[in-house]
Amino acid sequence: MKIIIEVNPVPEMGETTENVRELIEEGLDDSGICDARVHSVLPEEFEKIGLAIKTDDFQGTNTHIFVVTETQKIWGMDSDYSEDYEFKEIDSGKYLSADDEQNEALENLSKNYETLRLEDEDGDVSHWDKFYYIEKDFIVQFFFSQAAAEEFIEKNKHRHSGKLGWEVDWLGRNQEMKLVREFLLSLSPS
Repeated sequence: MKIIIEVNPVPEMGETTENVRELIEEGLDDSGICDARVHSVLPEEFEKIGLAIKTDDFQGTNTHIFVVTETQKIWGMDSDYSEDYEFKEIDSGKYLSADDEQNEALENLSKNYETLRLEDEDGDVSHWDKFYYIEKDFIVQFFFSQAAAEEFIEKNKHRHSGKLGWEVDWLGRNQEMKLVREFLLSLSPS
């Protein structure tokens, strides 16, 4: 089922949820349609989003939004700027990471030696080096509810190489997003 709502006049930026709801209710005739400049077709899903916003933990802000981020490693940092590093094998050109056993051996070697070499069971010697990095969070998506952010992470984590997580941000002076949020809230039951 779809609800057809036609609003006249168009709500001004900064209108409150109650103002938007009043404008919608005043503009509807018995059939749910009225003459207006703006025509919107709204699936029931919008009401569910509004309800999710209303029932979320407000996380210390009255206009919150959930931001899904991916943590990625930025390689090639100088040791003066980062303490985080991984040992990488450099002979093959594939820069494979050390496993736990290799990592322990390389940690011990790096305390006394600058050139790091490991010999495997076949007698092959591989050269290793420390590669320093920093971790940075990159924005992936925005969601109005925590549940939607968590669902996105669960369904899409296999598509990302870095760790996905969410954080709360404030819509601040973003009047467009605040108006959309208020509109969605106005559609949910009181």
